[in-house]
Parts: sequence; C-alpha cells; structure tokens
Amino acid sequence: MKTTRIIIASLALLLGLFTTIIFINDAADQQERKTALAELKHIQYDLFNPESWKEKIADILTKKISELDLSGDNRTVLKEQIEKLLYAVLDEVDKIIHANDDTSIWGVVKYAARTFVADVVFDIQDLRNRVPDFADALIEALDDPKNREMIRDFLLQKISSAINDQFGRVDLKPLERICTTYGYDYPCEDRLASNIRSGNEILWMMTFLILFLATLIFGCHWKTDPSARKTLLTLALAICSLLLVAGVSTPMIDIDARISHFEFEALGETVSFGEQVLFFQSKSITDVVGLLFDSNSADAMTAGFLIFLFSIIFPVGKIISTFILLWMPSVRSNRMLGFFAFRSGKWSMADVMVVAIFMAFLGFRGLINSQLQNITGQLDSVNLFTTNDTSLQPGFILFVAFCMFSLILSKNVEKHLQST
Repeated sequence: MKTTRIIIASLALLLGLFTTIIFINDAADQQERKTALAELKHIQYDLFNPESWKEKIADILTKKISELDLSGDNRTVLKEQIEKLLYAVLDEVDKIIHANDDTSIWGVVKYAARTFVADVVFDIQDLRNRVPDFADALIEALDDPKNREMIRDFLLQKISSAINDQFGRVDLKPLERICTTYGYDYPCEDRLASNIRSGNEILWMMTFLILFLATLIFGCHWKTDPSARKTLLTLALAICSLLLVAGVSTPMIDIDARISHFEFEALGETVSFGEQVLFFQSKSITDVVGLLFDSNSADAMTAGFLIFLFSIIFPVGKIISTFILLWMPSVRSNRMLGFFAFRSGKWSMADVMVVAIFMAFLGFRGLINSQLQNITGQLDSVNLFTTNDTSLQPGFILFVAFCMFSLILSKNVEKHLQST
C-alpha cells in the first residue's frame, strides 16, 4: 500500500513538474499577447488619433453632400440665399467704385477716371438684372456629381490640413510590427483576442490540474505508513516548490480599464468608436521586483528588496531548510534551520502578500469603477460605455495554494520529526 502511494505521488509530481514548466512558458506568452492587444486597442491610436477623426468626418461629408437635394422647395430656398449674397456683393462693389473721400483736385480726377472705366467695362444694373440667372447656374453646378466630389475633396483637404497642423500624425508602425510578430496582417486585434481567449482557457485548465496534483500528493500522506512518510513529505515539499515558482513568476492580477463604446451625434449622423483601452498592466511578483530595482529610486529599491526578501527568499529558505531537516538527522538541532522550517512563517510576507494583492484587486476595481462612472456622468450628450476588466490571474491562485499547502506541510514535518 505504501509503495502504491509513493508511486502515485511520484507520478503526480512528474506530471506536475511537466505541467508547471508548460504553464510558466504559456503564462509568459499570454502576458505578452495581452500587453500587445492592449497596445493595439489603446485610446491613442483611435479616439485620440486625428486620422480616425478625419475618416469619421469624411464619411459624414460624403454622405451629406451626396444626399444634398437641390430640387423643389430646397432649390427655391437656396436660390433666394444665393441671390441675396450676389446682390450684397454687387452693392458693395458699387459703393467701392463710387466712393470719393478725397475732395482734392487729384482725388476728383481719380474718381472720375474710376467711374468712367467702371461704367465702360460693366454695368452694375445689368449685372443685378442677371443675378437670378447666375443663381440658377450656381445651383446647376452644385447639382453636378463631379462638382460635388470636388467640393468634398476640397473640404476634406482643408480639414485634414488643419488637423495635421494642430495635432500632427500618430505613428502606426508599432502596431504593424506587433501584428507581424504574431504572423498577422494589420489590423489584427480580433485574431489576437481570439488567441488570448484560447490561451486563457488552457492556462486555467493547467492551474486546476496543478492544484489537483498537489491535493493528490498531500492526500497520499494521509494515514500513511510511518516508513513511507518521509518520502511522501519530500514529494509534498517538491510540489510546494513548484507552486511557489509558478506563483511568483506568473502574473497575479490584470489591471484593465477601457471604454467599450463611445458615441455621439454630429450633423444628424452618429459618430461611434469601438473599444478603447485606457490603462492595462499585467505583472507578477518577480516583474514588480524587477521594476522597483530598475527605478533607481532609493525608496522603490528598498521596497523591491523587502518584497524579494520576505516573499521569495524566506519561502525558498523554508523549503530548503525543511528538506535538510528531513534527510539530515544530525543537523535537526540547528536553530537556524528550525527557524526557517517552522518559525519563519510569521516573518514571511507570503500570506501578507496574498491579502495585499486581493485588497489591491478590490481597491483597483473600486477606484476604476468610480472613475469610469465619473467620466460617464460628465458627458451627458455622449453615449459612453466603460468596462472594468481588472481580474485575478492563475498566478495568484497558485501562490495562495502554496501558502496553504506550506502551512500544512510545516505541521506534518514537525510532527514527523517529533515522532522520530
């Protein structure tokens, strides 16, 4: 019976080792894919991109100009407006020609010459009589599809020039490189998102498999023969090591705030933008420690050292000390080994880290929800739908499992050592 338990636990450990290696590699790839997708959907490349606005404006102008109706009542109203404008222009020209503010002899001569030339070249009254004909000609020109296209192109050129002068252009080459990296043509958001969904399902399946294998190994220790207890405790120690490595090296929490839909009315037309990422971060404990050390700030580096010491070094020391005490009876009286194996738990930040991450998760969700609701409430004329996709990741679950199983392991090892 004891041999069977050892064989089952050993096979479970081998499968757990193989699964953990694949899990860590896949989690790193998944982290990169999520970061890449967040960059592809970042708000700076769509809602804050002048080119996107130019496309929206172009669509509206094209539709409005093509729908322009110059028949019936519309034609009459437009003709009246054009005639008023032409009459006003002619009146202003007439005033300029016949204005004489200079009463000197030379001024009178210039005035006489100007009015003579004007009367010879064109007759203001004749032009006024022909204004209705000019208005009809302009309307006919506007009704020509080619002229409408020219007007649209002219307006778009002016709008594009103004936007470029004011905001410049957003470089989309980084997005193209991202798609190329994953073997896709730009744009590739949908295909990359589908890839991420599939990857998430696989990661969670492996997470539950590792947890099942850890439970199985610890279950094999229950009411076992004392002669097999040390071997089974060693196997349990090994699976705890795998849980620790997977927990600290893979992302624990994804902080994700985004606009799912942005819509408003302009010139009677609906202008809408799709999903926009406002902020995204996906980090593991080792990632956080690395960032703190790279910050070159004394405070940040101190925090990074403390996290590294109490969340990584202490648990590793606990595992190594437990192994030595199990297999080297001659050093069981060593106080340092005893401290790390059985007393370092209250100094380790592993359990504190679990609570801190969970509280951070709740805090980030509350903060992001509050800020997104605040944005939505301030834009009454805009249909704005926001989404908070902040979520705990498999790394957090495995780290919690390490904390729980390591506590159980410490008690079992201490009992075993006392009985021997």
